[in-house]
Amino acid sequence: MGILKKLCFIGLAASSTLAIALPSDNAVLEKKENPCNNGPGWAKPISFVGSDTTTGRHCETQFGYDYTPITGIEVWRKGNKHGTRIAGILMFPFSPTHVRASGSISPTYGHQDTSTYKSENLKLNPGETITTAILYGDGKGKWLGHIYLETSGGQKWNSGRDTKKITPYGVNVGSGILLGAIVTAQKPDKDSPEDIASLALLFLGQPVDHISVDNINFAEDPSGSNSGIESKNVVVGQWFNHDNNTVNYSLSPSYSMASSYSYSQTSLTSYGASVSIEMSAEMFDIGAKNTDQFSWEKSDEKATTSATSSATSITCAATGTLKPNQGVKVTGIYHTGKGTWNYDSSVTVHLKGGSEYHYTEKGLLTDVKYKDCNTTWESVKDPSIPNSPGVHMLKRGPKPTSRPILGL
Repeated sequence: MGILKKLCFIGLAASSTLAIALPSDNAVLEKKENPCNNGPGWAKPISFVGSDTTTGRHCETQFGYDYTPITGIEVWRKGNKHGTRIAGILMFPFSPTHVRASGSISPTYGHQDTSTYKSENLKLNPGETITTAILYGDGKGKWLGHIYLETSGGQKWNSGRDTKKITPYGVNVGSGILLGAIVTAQKPDKDSPEDIASLALLFLGQPVDHISVDNINFAEDPSGSNSGIESKNVVVGQWFNHDNNTVNYSLSPSYSMASSYSYSQTSLTSYGASVSIEMSAEMFDIGAKNTDQFSWEKSDEKATTSATSSATSITCAATGTLKPNQGVKVTGIYHTGKGTWNYDSSVTVHLKGGSEYHYTEKGLLTDVKYKDCNTTWESVKDPSIPNSPGVHMLKRGPKPTSRPILGL
């Protein structure tokens, strides 16, 4: 069969055993916990379709121990004197931030044969699972011939040779979450590139019950930073005293602002919308260092969900006294902050069977907050100065009165 190379590329590892032969002297297996042997509980049985040889079979982790599900497959098929079959395959992890030397995807196993056919791609949306997986050999027990997949999103995808008169092999997809595959790539002859001799797909056996995220450590602690904080001015209103007596004025308009925060990381969306998330994370507000300086500070509350948005009421209050023929223009100054901070977190995936596995994962916090405003005023001598849109000026009348003329 020529030079044989079996590689396992995978996005998950934890606490089960896969019975495959691993050479004890293989220098590739530098890690004691090899993910193909110590997975999270694979859907069984695990079947190799194509060649039945086990010579040189080994497993190589392609995406480190960040355990991201596979959400993209690209396949090249070929047709030549050796028959029609799968020439090459590569897989994409869920997040493009999980980068190895080969980039954010696995290496191509086999080869990218573009001489006869274009490559065929399957892309899974966040939370979309595989509901059906069928593999075909080449009818001779030497090569992988065809791959057929159906998804929970209604996709029906296949690539490879004609499946007539070839035995289909159904794969147990378990939870439907694809975590990797064991691939055999070899040359049909010494002058040809490698093709795919066999393939075994690795699925998470049990469904995910919920995910918990804690131990969040920021690369740079937001506390005390003024990054992204700026002041905003708003015209609160004008008041002009047309009366002959001294009057008091009081202004307290409110403005509704949308405050929000969002903890964003791969595990929060990769297992589907039906999987609940338990968060334990810091929350931040804008605090005053002094009357003129503001910074981020830790809130007394904790974030228990990955994202939220709520209305914040900003009140710009001002009171004072005006003598006859005096006026005042009140301006509010409030502070808004938008901060983004990178962090590391501990993720625990709880399976419905009661088992769990753990890993660390990077994420990004985006926080938008508003701080109640202070007001300043300036004297208005000309009562005919236009007010803000939607505000009418107080007219002189037989019985002069004074009342606030609000701005925005």
